[in-house]
Amino acid sequence: FEGPLGSSMEAIRKQATRLREQAVLKQFGAGGYGSDLVTDEAEMQQHHKLERLYISTRAAKVALVS
Repeated sequence: FEGPLGSSMEAIRKQATRLREQAVLKQFGAGGYGSDLVTDEAEMQQHHKLERLYISTRAAKVALVS
């Protein structure tokens, strides 16, 4: 299934990957302490929102194909 739905899902995947990479870099590069914990928490919340959006978008895609 291609089109706008497919490109949206790819954008979500890329953003989620970037967030994970940033979190890993902060954890190991800056030690993951202090103000970084607040930033990491905000990034994790954003990651969870993106993950829920991806799951719901994927469910809609499956419903359209079925």
